Amino acid sequence: IVEGTNCTTAAYAAVGKVQEGTVQLKNVCALVKVTVSASGINKVLLRSKNREIIAGDATVNAADATVTSVENGLAEIALVAEDGGEIPAGDYYIAALPGSLKGGYEIILSRSTDNLKSFKADAAELTLGRNEISDMGDITSEYTYEWVNIISSKADLDAFNLVMAETTETWVLTEDINYESGFWTGKNFAGVFDGAGHKIYNIKVAVEVENGGAGFMMVVTGTVKDLVYGSKNGTSWDEVSTITYKGTGVNSNDYVGLLARLNSGANVSGITNFANITIDGATTRTVRVGGITGLAYKGEDPAPVIKNCTNYGNV
Repeated sequence: IVEGTNCTTAAYAAVGKVQEGTVQLKNVCALVKVTVSASGINKVLLRSKNREIIAGDATVNAADATVTSVENGLAEIALVAEDGGEIPAGDYYIAALPGSLKGGYEIILSRSTDNLKSFKADAAELTLGRNEISDMGDITSEYTYEWVNIISSKADLDAFNLVMAETTETWVLTEDINYESGFWTGKNFAGVFDGAGHKIYNIKVAVEVENGGAGFMMVVTGTVKDLVYGSKNGTSWDEVSTITYKGTGVNSNDYVGLLARLNSGANVSGITNFANITIDGATTRTVRVGGITGLAYKGEDPAPVIKNCTNYGNV
């Protein structure tokens, strides 16, 4: 490791073997080199996309320094600034267990000035070789594009819901979200929601009002993309996720779907829905309903765009 850099004390970087009066030391870990040049960064998170184990309590063969087993395995490693400050500019080495990251890796940067994060995913296979260095380069210069809001838990998704109707920012899923059979209230949305191929499942929408509609989102004028909804495995319904609606007012038009209504400017792509959608038989209003959306409405240009979307849910 280059002079002036650190290896966390939790990473056992080498093992020793005494043989014929000689101590032999062999490195166990792979190193991932990252360069930080920008100010304000307080955390760098390295994570395997397919959640292969890259850290944990490892048992090592002292003869050849190979890892034979891992307990308390982790799929991510964080480089964190000391005392809540910033990570000084420089080169850093993240010690990781050797292995092949078949689905590639993710790097997430956090900064100290706000809750926004910068996110990069590379789907190319990455081999972390024992006693080898994988150089990621200057990760802060590569992250000069948009800082975004990261959703990696049910709590994060609830925080998004609180501001959904007002936000025009970008929100990115970095984990599959189990909503634990909870009830969700859809709202209008004008920002960017990037599912990044992740899933939201075990989630219920149930609305009974005089007029309106129901959906994970209501009136969409922003971008929603690359999301699997209502499935834990991505191939079948989770047997929980539903969208149900009962309109009790004077007869008129309501809208029900995963995205209840798309207005001008909406751009929807790569969405797969498994949730079942039901209109209560006691509904007294006219309802336009669909798996992906109940209505794509062009008022002013540009017209709503829907592409590469699939609905498997019963309607």
